[in-house]
Amino acid sequence: MAEHQGPEGEGRRPFVASLTSGDATLTISEQSEGVAQGESVLGPNRLQTQVNDRFGSWAVTGVGLIAMIGLVPWLGASIYQDEGTSLYSAQLPWSDLWAQSQHQDLVLLPYYVLLHFWLLVSFSIEWARVPSLLAFGAVVILVGRIGLQIGGRWCGIIASVLAATNTLMIEKALSARPYELTALSATLCAAVLVKWLEDGRRSRLWLFSLLGIATALLQIFAVLAPIAMVFAVLLARPQRLAERLRAMAGPVGTMVLVTVTFAAVTVGQRGQVSWIASLPFATRLENARGPAVGNLYDVALLIVAIIALLVPRYLWYQGGRAMWLELLDRDRDWLALSFGWAVLPTLLLVAISVVHPVFVDRYATASSPGLALLLGLVSGRIVQLVHGRHRIATPGGQRQPRGKGLAVVGAVVLAILSLSYWTSASTVYADLPGLALYVAEHARPGDAIVLHDHDLTTAVEYYLARDGRRVALWPEVGVQQSDPDGVDLVLNPGALKVLPRRLWIVDDGNGLTGFSRSVLDGRYGLISTRWFITVLLSLYSQ
Repeated sequence: MAEHQGPEGEGRRPFVASLTSGDATLTISEQSEGVAQGESVLGPNRLQTQVNDRFGSWAVTGVGLIAMIGLVPWLGASIYQDEGTSLYSAQLPWSDLWAQSQHQDLVLLPYYVLLHFWLLVSFSIEWARVPSLLAFGAVVILVGRIGLQIGGRWCGIIASVLAATNTLMIEKALSARPYELTALSATLCAAVLVKWLEDGRRSRLWLFSLLGIATALLQIFAVLAPIAMVFAVLLARPQRLAERLRAMAGPVGTMVLVTVTFAAVTVGQRGQVSWIASLPFATRLENARGPAVGNLYDVALLIVAIIALLVPRYLWYQGGRAMWLELLDRDRDWLALSFGWAVLPTLLLVAISVVHPVFVDRYATASSPGLALLLGLVSGRIVQLVHGRHRIATPGGQRQPRGKGLAVVGAVVLAILSLSYWTSASTVYADLPGLALYVAEHARPGDAIVLHDHDLTTAVEYYLARDGRRVALWPEVGVQQSDPDGVDLVLNPGALKVLPRRLWIVDDGNGLTGFSRSVLDGRYGLISTRWFITVLLSLYSQ
């Protein structure tokens, strides 16, 4: 219940509000004479978390399971470029994998080792994607449970829904790459940090440090997420800065030291990010949205952001200033943690990219759960205040329920998010199965297929082998390739005893200029071309 009266001198009555979260109800009141000096309307100045909420726990678990199961039909989608590299590297013998890492992908070596053991069970693209899919479901559930703990039922449910429909999260859940695993490790970091803020146990900080190191080893830029959490939490309460800094110094310092060492070891492989500079400006500008990338997802977030700005402002001027100040102080640590997690890594990488481009949106995947938690916390508080057990009375005394308005807005947002979920899941980057089948059906004896790098070679060979087909490959350089996106082809036709009669050339946009000059000019003529979504297949003949 919340009651509001006119300005002072017009018989102002007490402001009373109740927040309901699960089985707990928090009552906040502003007495006519104000709050006594030194007294907090929320009780002692300490962090408070919600009581156990069974319905909320079941709800966020259901959201995670539904989101994960809903992606299963797309597990067999076409392999795309980077996944081919994962499959190629993960099946190399240890000596070749180490030799390759000296030239490329040293920063991803820990992930390739993990994937190597995982693929011992089954070498299929569906199986290779399962760890990312499982990590996706775990992130959705874990973010929801963190939201339940720090903000109550609505915070948990909204955070889990926003995480489950995040465009980056969905795309990486269907990818044999480490990005979804980094999102999970960063979310575990947040969960441990929340626990530490509650009980102050030093062992939790060391666990946070280990999880942060794991995040860095999986994807070096993702470690910015746990570092940003710590930075934001330190600044959240300046009066406790020295105390928190002393507690964090050892564990967090160890995490930073290991991360810097790993970065120093891998910094020489600049080819990992050099290609980013060649991206069109419009693409780089879109990437700057970080964890909010995705047109439909952006629309939903925009609606949520507008509501999150307008409703608190309305309630503030309706007499709830003391209430909002107390709520902000109560949630200060949680807001700081989620804001740092969601925003700071992207801002830092975008700022660095002004000098030297190093950022694309997938590097912000680990921040996506933080964005969901931040908006979930803000939205959850608004829902609790407006749609909980109180209504706002107009100056004339007639009560007007606000819950229906929020329900309509919530339904619209949920519909947009559902559509975003479906479009993100059904996105197909290429049609390599169709390409492999087409080549196998039309290839003649003496033909060869030209695949310029490891990822394409692995993907096309995978689909040819799955169908029991085989087409000769143009020879490749092998594991000594110095650029992960460079042409991995033998360019000297004299090294071949007999030149193929026809060449099937697969071009995914990385270019084959050197090969064209060395082999095609004067020897082969173009016969036909065919597109397989984003991949061009060209047939040349002598």
